[in-house]
Amino acid sequence: MIFYKVMFPFIWVLNGSARLLTKAFGLQQVSEHDMAHSEEELRIILSESYKSGEINQSEFKYVNKIFEFDDRLAKEIMIPRTEVVSFPYDITIEEMLKVTKVEKYTRYPIEDGDKDNIIGVLNIKEVLTACISGECSTSDTIEKFVNPIIHVIETVPVHDLLLKMQRERVHMAILSDEYGGTAGLVTVEDILEEIVGEIRDEFDIDEINEVRKLEKTITSLMARFLLIKSTCY
Repeated sequence: MIFYKVMFPFIWVLNGSARLLTKAFGLQQVSEHDMAHSEEELRIILSESYKSGEINQSEFKYVNKIFEFDDRLAKEIMIPRTEVVSFPYDITIEEMLKVTKVEKYTRYPIEDGDKDNIIGVLNIKEVLTACISGECSTSDTIEKFVNPIIHVIETVPVHDLLLKMQRERVHMAILSDEYGGTAGLVTVEDILEEIVGEIRDEFDIDEINEVRKLEKTITSLMARFLLIKSTCY
């Protein structure tokens, strides 16, 4: 329902464009119940709608990302294990806060031993609220603030992962590799950025572009950049 409400303006425009195109080519329109278009047909309608000025560039890019969204795997958008900042479940609130002042994330995965054994997720806001209200002190451990987290295989489609996270009402998922170890993590924000583009808050710093053109025939790629994506540049 949420997706439909967000996409309704674009669906309305695309349906209108489709009707105009079918009339232009002398094709008979079918009823709404029977009408269906393949992805290729929808892409053509989208492209023609953009060329005719019925939708602007940002709307064109937005809807085009919807098509790409269904083809993406979780491992393609994950934060890799090497960049994951996690806490042991028995760390004190005081020690934890020293790290969060630098990292500035809202949620952190919690480990029991190492990153291959993630047991939950910590929401910093919950800890701070409890401390302010006098329910805990900075000498306490974070253990009682650990919330459940889901684990999925890294090859799960992004669309399926989003649905699972919605059902489980969680904001973070741990991705496991073929050997059962932690490959990385994905947040709801990571998934939404695949559709609407980068989401920045007051703590985000300017990031180096994944792809940088150094010279006419030389391009620099970040190590985490997927080679399959480089064909688009």
